[in-house]
Amino acid sequence: MIFWFVYRKENIFRLRYLTVDFVLIVTLLLFSNLFQAYRSVFQVVGKVKINKLQNPLNAALDFHLTLQNLTKRPGTWEFNFLVIDHQLTKPGMTTNGRINLEALKSSIPRFIWYEKQFICIDDILSKLYNVNRKEVDIGKNLFGVGQVDFGYLSLIIVPLIILGIIFLLGVLVKITIPYPTFLWLLSGNIIFFLINVEENGNEIFFMLRNTIIIMILLALYVVTGKLKSRLYNKVAAW
Repeated sequence: MIFWFVYRKENIFRLRYLTVDFVLIVTLLLFSNLFQAYRSVFQVVGKVKINKLQNPLNAALDFHLTLQNLTKRPGTWEFNFLVIDHQLTKPGMTTNGRINLEALKSSIPRFIWYEKQFICIDDILSKLYNVNRKEVDIGKNLFGVGQVDFGYLSLIIVPLIILGIIFLLGVLVKITIPYPTFLWLLSGNIIFFLINVEENGNEIFFMLRNTIIIMILLALYVVTGKLKSRLYNKVAAW
């Protein structure tokens, strides 16, 4: 979608583009297998035995550890089950946007709002569900946070937010193509959030804050460049 937005005047469904997409997907899968194979060895407590490392080619072609890793990650959706379970037994058990409000407050830099005070999401949830803080100290995600704040309206709100982020990324990529450093900063900031969306439920405001800061730096860079150019032209004219 991002490439379509940037290059929408071109037909991205040409054979060469599809070939590149296929190669990238295969490369991603092979790298994932290689990473998981070596990760399983280096995570062992104690002295790492290099001779236990698989041959890189064999490790890249072995999907076993990648699939095993995925089966060990149900915890990220435990939060969603916790939320839905309470809302099924007690309809209307939502926070009416309070979690997102506190997240927004926490993302405001101290030099702008020095005396800011905000409540952590675990404290809000422990009070809402009347449980210990440790019981809600699990991975949050954007879908679960939306469910807590807005109930079943989150089924509409959250996909729109994700589409909006992708659209924003497409716009920023198009704007910053002439400025590679800012292109990498902005795209890296947003893509990092999208990759970790299963755990970063209330950190969208930090991503937006970073985006605003980078755009301000870009604006300063462009203005400074134009001023230097004008000054150079005046000096040359003299």
